[in-house]
Amino acid sequence: MDVELVEGLRKLKTGAMVNLISVVLVLISVVVLFSSVGMVNPENPQAFLIAVSAMGSFIALMVVAVILGIVGFVMYFIATGHLKRYDSKLSIGRWGMLLQVIGLILIFIPLLLLIAIASSRPDATVGGAIFASFGLLFVGGLLIIVGAILFGIMLMRLGEDPNVESGFKTAGVIYLIGIILSFIAGAIGEILGIVTTILIYMNAKNSLKKLRLS
Repeated sequence: MDVELVEGLRKLKTGAMVNLISVVLVLISVVVLFSSVGMVNPENPQAFLIAVSAMGSFIALMVVAVILGIVGFVMYFIATGHLKRYDSKLSIGRWGMLLQVIGLILIFIPLLLLIAIASSRPDATVGGAIFASFGLLFVGGLLIIVGAILFGIMLMRLGEDPNVESGFKTAGVIYLIGIILSFIAGAIGEILGIVTTILIYMNAKNSLKKLRLS
C-alpha cells in the first residue's frame, strides 16, 4: 500500500465532502433568501424583523459556504501533491491547481488596486487602471480554466491506475464536459460539477476500502 496514494485519496475524499457540504449550504441560503423576500414589509414590523433575521442567516450561511469551499480547494491542492509523488503522470493535477491559485491571485489583485486608486486618486488614472485590471482579470480567468482542465485530466489518468477505482475516469470526463457547458449553459455546467464532486468522493472512498483489503 503506497502511503502517497492513500494520503492523496484521503485528501480528495475530504475535499469532495467539504465541497458538497458547501454546496448544500449555498442551496439552503438561497431558499432562506427567497423565503424572506415576501416578508419585506416596513408596515409590518414583525414580518420585517423576520426578513432581516433571514437575511442575516443568508449572509452567515454564505460566509460558511465560502470558507468550506476554500478548505475543499486546499484539500484538493494537498491531494495533488501526494498523487504527484505517487506517480509523475499525475503531476498535471498539481500544475492545474497551481494555475488556479495564480489565476485567483490575478483576479483579486486588480480589484484591490481599483479600490485603492479610486479612493485616493479619482481622476484619469482610474481609466488606465481599469484597462489594466480587465487584462489581469482575463488572464486570471484563463489560467483558472486551464488549471481546471488539467485537474480533470489528472482525474482521468488516476482512473487508469489499477490500484484505484476506474470511476475516476468518468469523474474526469464529466468534469471536463461541465467546464465546456458552463460557457453555454451555466446551470448544467454547475450541476455536472456537483456530480463530479460526488463521484470523486465515492471513488476515493471505495479506492481506500479497496487498498485496505489488498
